[in-house]
Amino acid sequence: MTQTLISILGGTPQLVTETLYALHMERPALLPDRIEIITTSFGERGVRQLLGDDGQIRAFALEYGLLGWYQGLADNIHVHVPKDADGPLADVDTVARGRVMHQAIFQIVASACADGDAQVHVSLAGGRKTMSFIAGQALSLFGRKQDLLTHVLLNPQLETQPKFFFPPKVPIDFALEKPGGGFTGNVVNTADARVLLAEIAFVRLRQLVPRLSTEQLLDPSMVIASVQKEVTPRLVIGAFRYRKATFRGLSFKLPLSEFAFMVQLAEALQRHNSDPAEDSFVLTIILGKQHDMLRQRALFAVARVEADGLMQGRITEDPKDLYTGEALALYERFGNKAYPNNPLSERWSNMRTRISELPNGHQFADLFIVEKGRAALNPRVEVTFSDPRPFSIGELSRDDIGKQRMFLARAFPDVPEAIALIKKL
Repeated sequence: MTQTLISILGGTPQLVTETLYALHMERPALLPDRIEIITTSFGERGVRQLLGDDGQIRAFALEYGLLGWYQGLADNIHVHVPKDADGPLADVDTVARGRVMHQAIFQIVASACADGDAQVHVSLAGGRKTMSFIAGQALSLFGRKQDLLTHVLLNPQLETQPKFFFPPKVPIDFALEKPGGGFTGNVVNTADARVLLAEIAFVRLRQLVPRLSTEQLLDPSMVIASVQKEVTPRLVIGAFRYRKATFRGLSFKLPLSEFAFMVQLAEALQRHNSDPAEDSFVLTIILGKQHDMLRQRALFAVARVEADGLMQGRITEDPKDLYTGEALALYERFGNKAYPNNPLSERWSNMRTRISELPNGHQFADLFIVEKGRAALNPRVEVTFSDPRPFSIGELSRDDIGKQRMFLARAFPDVPEAIALIKKL
């Protein structure tokens, strides 16, 4: 497997030779067969010190008996200076130039990671903070299992020294220079030099990146938005009259009862995502907390009984919600007599069965999550209602109405409020 080193550089070209030194001392198998340097026109001037027969990369190879390795590498060192309409970027100091650099880094990292026979090593040690972040972001999006991300650590006294490129094999006294030129009068023996390679763990999201053309890869915002859609799957509910919804771009249709229940829970999840700290009964239904089971039964029985109201409103503690208010009154007065079978379980079972039987049912697997033994819509799902005026989705079947009547009659016998609700049905 070939080794590709991608190095982000600003005004400190010695970071390349320091990285090579650390690799040779700690992980010699990772010495690169190819080096891609990404920098600015300002940084390019310093990079010249690395290249050619008089360059510091060859000097490092000569010092440590690696000339054979260098001869294979010499023609595979490439320096990339992104360009905008005004020419090569001298700095990444505007939003527009930052966008150009973003595109260039994405393209170079994506191209390197497209080589199945290469291990890609991205070094964040140099360049602007923006450049380093983009490089890490790019490797997170395109990197594979074998790829790695590193930073090189150096003694504070040496990390700003423009003439220190690597510790020589035989230690010497190294006179420290001032930032503006001239010597400080202080000396560091290179035997005390500490050059360490720090590997940085990163999340690999490559499997979530869709197949994109070269032109599309030049638009980081498109790549990031595409991955974000995978990380945050979206459930779009609309066309209420036809009971249709879309998840991850796949459209599906459910029977009235299952569709109404899904809408009910989608409303709950949407509210939860907008205000996770809000403690309301709508969250009880999402999470299925065991200590609120009786409350669930009462709420579910009376909060959705009319065809037009089945998917409107939310199950909350708001007393203005007539049916919910009555449900609360029933629970508070007679909760200990509640019917032992939870209607939610049947609803969940029916809806999940219907969806699993769809032609692409397996692609809906992450629409659900199990919390404490109870199924719910996955909290990661982003819910969108595309129909702004869902007044009605049809009529409840006689069987559904019968079940609601039976539940109320058995859960709250001889309760005037329950009898009144039964009459409404």
